Amino acid sequence: MVSIDVKVNYFDPSADKLQEVVLPLELLELIVEIKPKTLQVIHLAIKTSRHFHIESEGKKTILKPRNLAYRCGQYFVRGFNLLSNRIEEFALDKTLSITTTKKPVLSAAPEFDIARNPTAATPKHIETEITDAIKTAQSAKSYIRIKYKNRNDKISHRTIKTYELVDVKEGALDVIYLVGHCLLRHDKRSFRIDRIQNFEQLDLTF
Repeated sequence: MVSIDVKVNYFDPSADKLQEVVLPLELLELIVEIKPKTLQVIHLAIKTSRHFHIESEGKKTILKPRNLAYRCGQYFVRGFNLLSNRIEEFALDKTLSITTTKKPVLSAAPEFDIARNPTAATPKHIETEITDAIKTAQSAKSYIRIKYKNRNDKISHRTIKTYELVDVKEGALDVIYLVGHCLLRHDKRSFRIDRIQNFEQLDLTF
């Protein structure tokens, strides 16, 4: 039996250039074809610290890509997922849609604009600013991302969807809570507004 081999070029992200390899003809049927333009867009985004909107099998997220990998005839893009708040890897296949976004965060709070408002760094002003920002994001049905300090002073990053603001009476205090579906815990969670260290409205709707 005669075996036919073919020479193919593939993009090696670690070397930042095309590499030549010899493969049996039968293997070409297993290789997922990736458009060179897609690889160039990803590589440029990594170099310029841009973000992607990624959609795969109906699920959407925002990813800050860190590197490209090539294993067993398939490319993978690896980066920081703003929804799960961890490093994840996505296979570049026909189910994956990638769009570059220049502004993954639509708004952030607090701004600490003490030059124009001397009270901007006070706890009351920060709480009001974050509350107003949440209301704006809620009307747009945007995912939101918070840096949160719990009652034990432990800090974590949470991305939340389908949320609302709830006024609660705690003794003599009137306290506002953010209540919504936490993507880290995969369940409904409550967060005191005065414990939110930072707020971001993401360029992604639920």
